[in-house]
Amino acid sequence: MFLPMSSCESCAQHGPRLDAWLDRGSRMNAPIKLPTDEIRQLKACINDLVSTLALPAIWSGRDPSEIATTLLDAVVRMLRLDFGFLRLTGSTGDDAPIEVFQLARSEGSGVQVEVVRSILHERLSGEPQTSCFVIPNPAGEGSISAASLRLGIQEQLGVLLVGSVRVDFPTQTERLVLDVAANQAVVGLHEAQRLTEQKRLAEELDRRVAQRTKELVEREARIRRLVDANIVGIFIWDLEGRILEANDAFLRIVGYDREELVDGRIRWTDLTPPRWFDGDARAIQELKKTGTVQPYEKEYFRRDGSRVPVLLGAATFDESAQQGVAFVLDLTERQRAAAARVRLEERLRQAEKLEAIGRFASGIVHDFNNVLGAIFAYGELLVDETLENTRLKRYAQNVLTAATRGRDLVDKILTYTRSQLGKRRPTDVCCTVAEALELVRASLPASIRLHPIIPDVPLVIMGDDTQVHQIVMNLCSNGIHAMKSGGPLRVAITPLDVYAECALSHGILKAGSYARLSVEDCGCGMNEETLARIFEPFFTTKQVGRGTGLGLALVYGIVADFGGVIDVKSVPDSGSTFSVYIPIAHVPSDSLATV
Repeated sequence: MFLPMSSCESCAQHGPRLDAWLDRGSRMNAPIKLPTDEIRQLKACINDLVSTLALPAIWSGRDPSEIATTLLDAVVRMLRLDFGFLRLTGSTGDDAPIEVFQLARSEGSGVQVEVVRSILHERLSGEPQTSCFVIPNPAGEGSISAASLRLGIQEQLGVLLVGSVRVDFPTQTERLVLDVAANQAVVGLHEAQRLTEQKRLAEELDRRVAQRTKELVEREARIRRLVDANIVGIFIWDLEGRILEANDAFLRIVGYDREELVDGRIRWTDLTPPRWFDGDARAIQELKKTGTVQPYEKEYFRRDGSRVPVLLGAATFDESAQQGVAFVLDLTERQRAAAARVRLEERLRQAEKLEAIGRFASGIVHDFNNVLGAIFAYGELLVDETLENTRLKRYAQNVLTAATRGRDLVDKILTYTRSQLGKRRPTDVCCTVAEALELVRASLPASIRLHPIIPDVPLVIMGDDTQVHQIVMNLCSNGIHAMKSGGPLRVAITPLDVYAECALSHGILKAGSYARLSVEDCGCGMNEETLARIFEPFFTTKQVGRGTGLGLALVYGIVADFGGVIDVKSVPDSGSTFSVYIPIAHVPSDSLATV
C-alpha cells in the first residue's frame, strides 16, 4: 500500500522546537570552519537524537502506517533529505506490505515519485545489508546519494531508504541519527504489532465469547423448552436438601404450588419417606463418583400426605456434585395398569377354576341324581306299602321330602356352575331364616351363644328359600369361625324404609323398602385390605385346607341376583357386622312358597 507524500502532522504539532531542530540539521550541510560551528552542529545532532528517541512516545497506540509516515516526515525534515522510502512487511504474514514514500517539500511531481519508487524497488531487491549507494536523479541531472537500513533481523519488519543530492551524504552524525531512528522504528513497530496482535486476540476472544454465548443461549433455550414442555417432572437440587427450581410437571406430581417453591418450603429430603433414605444415600454416593445416577424407583410424599410412586434419575452440574438436576416420572398410572393386569390374570385363573368346578359339579350332579332317583323309587314304594297313620309312614314321607329338597339343591348348584340366574319367587325371609338358624344352632360350639331377632310378621322378598339358607349358613359360619374365644352371635331381621339413595361399603342402596338381615359377631375383625377383597372368589383368611374362598363370593352373587346390596363394617379385634339389604316384594300372602 502506497501512502501519498505528506508532512508529519504529529511532528508539526510539537511546534517551534522541532523546526529549530530541523534548521540546525540544515546547517550541518555547510562546511565547518570554526570550532563554534562544530559545537553548534554537535548540539543540533544531540537535539535530533533526543527528538528521535521521543518518537515512540508519539507513536503510542498508532498503527504501523502512521508510524511509517511520522518516521519518514521527521527524518526528511531533520536531515534535510530529498526523499525517504519505507517498506513494512505484513504484521501477520497474510497482510499486504505497507509502502510509504516521502519527498522533500520542494521536490517534483507525482510522475517523479513513481520514477523514484521504481528505481528504489530495483535497488532494494536483493540488498543484503545496510549500505550507501548512488542512483540517478529522477528529478533532474546528476545523481543522488542514498542509504538503506534494515528494520529488524533479516529485514523481518521492513527496510528504510533515504537519499540526498549532497555528495557527502550520509555524514557520520547523519548515520547516527538514521540508526537511532531505525532502532526506534523497530521499537515502535514491535509495540504496534503487539497492540495489533492484542487487538486481534481480543477481537478473536470477543468473537469466541459471542459464539459461545450464542451456543449457551441456544442450549439454554432448548433446555428451557424441555422443562416448560412438562413431559416429565424436572427440578434443580442441592445436597443440603433444597429444591432450587422446578417445572409445573414436578409440582403437580408432589401437589405443591409455585409460591411454596419460591418460599423455599419444598425440600426433597422432606418429600422422601424414611424407607427410601438408604436408596437416596446410595444414589448420592454414585453421583459423587460418576456425576450421574441411573433411574431408580422410589416414593415421594404429596402435600396431602399421600404417597406417589416415581422413577427418579439425576445428574450433577460439575465435579463438586453440590448441585444438579433430577428427572421425575410419575409411575401411578403404570402401577395401576400393572394392578389391573394382575386382577385380570387373577380373574382368568378364577374363571378357569370355576370352569373346572362346573365340570366337576356336573359329574357329581349326574351321579347324585341317580342316587336320588333310587331314593325316590324306594321311598314311593315304601309309602305305598306302608299303613296309614303309622310312624314308618311318616318316616317314608320325610325321606321323600328330604329327597325333593336335595334334588332342588342339586339343581341350584348346577345352575350356579353354569352361571345361570336362579328362579325367584315370593319367599318369607323371616320363616326361611328361622329354619336356617335351627340348623346353625345344632352345630354351635358351647362357647358361642346365638341371639336371633326375627319379626312374627312375614317379610316377603322375591328370591329362593334355598338360596336364603345359603346366605344365612355362610354368614353365620364365618362369624363362628371369627369368634375363637366364644361370645354372642346376633342375627336380626328388620324392615327398613330408605327415602334417599346412600352409599354402602359394597354397593349403592336406592330408595325403597328393604328386609335387612344382619349377622354380628365379636370376633377378630378385619383390616382395610381384607375388607376390600372379602367377596373375591377364592380369597380366604382361613388356614390352608379350612376354606375354599367361595362362600362369601356365593353370598354376594345371590344377593345381587335378588337385587340387594351388602354392607360390611369391621374393626380389628372388635368384630364384624354383615348387613344384607333385600328389596321387599308386595305380593299376596297366599302366593308364598311352601315347603
